[in-house]
Amino acid sequence: MDRGIYSTHGHSLVSGGKIPRGEAVLALETSLRIAIGAAKYENGVCGFEVLMWLGFGAPCCREAPESGLFYCSPMQLGRSQANRLESIMPEDIVRYGIISTAQIALNRHIPAAIESPNSEVVAISSRDETKAREAAEKHRIPRWYGSYDELLMDAELDAVINPLPNSMHCEWTIKAAEAGKHILCEKPLAVTTSEARRMISAAKANNVVLVEAFTHRWNPHLQRARTLIREGAIGHITSLHSDLTFNVAQPKGNVRFSSELAGGSLLDAGCYAVYACRFVLGEEPLRAAGFASDSGSYGVDTTFTGLLEFPGGVVAHVLSSMEQPPHRQLIAIGSESSIEIPDMFDDGGPLIIDDLDGNRVEATPAPNRYRVQLDEFSECVLTGKAPDFSAEDGLQNTAAVVALQSAAIESAVVDVERVE
Repeated sequence: MDRGIYSTHGHSLVSGGKIPRGEAVLALETSLRIAIGAAKYENGVCGFEVLMWLGFGAPCCREAPESGLFYCSPMQLGRSQANRLESIMPEDIVRYGIISTAQIALNRHIPAAIESPNSEVVAISSRDETKAREAAEKHRIPRWYGSYDELLMDAELDAVINPLPNSMHCEWTIKAAEAGKHILCEKPLAVTTSEARRMISAAKANNVVLVEAFTHRWNPHLQRARTLIREGAIGHITSLHSDLTFNVAQPKGNVRFSSELAGGSLLDAGCYAVYACRFVLGEEPLRAAGFASDSGSYGVDTTFTGLLEFPGGVVAHVLSSMEQPPHRQLIAIGSESSIEIPDMFDDGGPLIIDDLDGNRVEATPAPNRYRVQLDEFSECVLTGKAPDFSAEDGLQNTAAVVALQSAAIESAVVDVERVE
């Protein structure tokens, strides 16, 4: 049945608009009867099926003004009716649980799932059950758990999103894989290459998908830059500059400033800059030099400056900082012209080509990159398609980041570990 709301005779009553999946949908007909069925979305309906009819003004109803519909929670229905709702949910949906209530999950991944046609967040967890419950209620997530282990035991989950602090990525990714859950792991994939290899091995052993969540690679400007460089449109590449900086007003209590949780500007932000250089060049770095600054004796780098040497003599300058004004740019300089991306995180932002004829600006409207990422990951889970960006790609990025760290510690130029 096509998407929409349907009467008992299969006639579409309403098209468009979304209602959270797992909630009952109440569709008003001209006869002032209300149908209860199953839905997926926040302002629209997918795979609606009538379960029963209620009289107009049923006490469990509340209005959804955006769509002009009424809806209610399955908890307000009888157990058999709520079970029926679960049983008719579409099979072409990946059901996600979130390990923790991290802000990136609440502010980015959950809205992306609401937009996605093949993804749904149905559970969230925290080591503090109150936080989990409050997050679930605020974001209208059906289930919450007071521990990460409990979430992984949820048999209805297909996949998890892992936005835990960096030091916890390896442990909980492996546990998720062993529980049979596919894993979308926030960047950086791991703190060491050894961790990354263990995570990849666990995913393969349990036949689950593992992907590192770098979203900027889905933006048209970064993809266009890669194409132009590969085509030789700006001549022979000599150098790149990639920056990701921001200013944390209150470092106290911020996980980015915790050495125990593997914080620091390089792991938090510099990994994006490193990835951007690898992505547009389509090459892996050979050697690294690095310089770390800890301005507050936090035990982590608050600013990191690095150099990566790529094949052909190309040198990339990467900068990350948690104490500078915001910059999120990439500049590639060639023998004939240059490319600038002023903001790598601006989904539809411009790409500027500077040559002898002056500046040429290209901009391509783009969807939410978090939604694009989630759509592709869910497609891999549902169809068996290989991810566009494998977990091994995450291992390669980890190797470059680790080399930069080592170079700063040793005050030396170091080789980047070769990843086979």
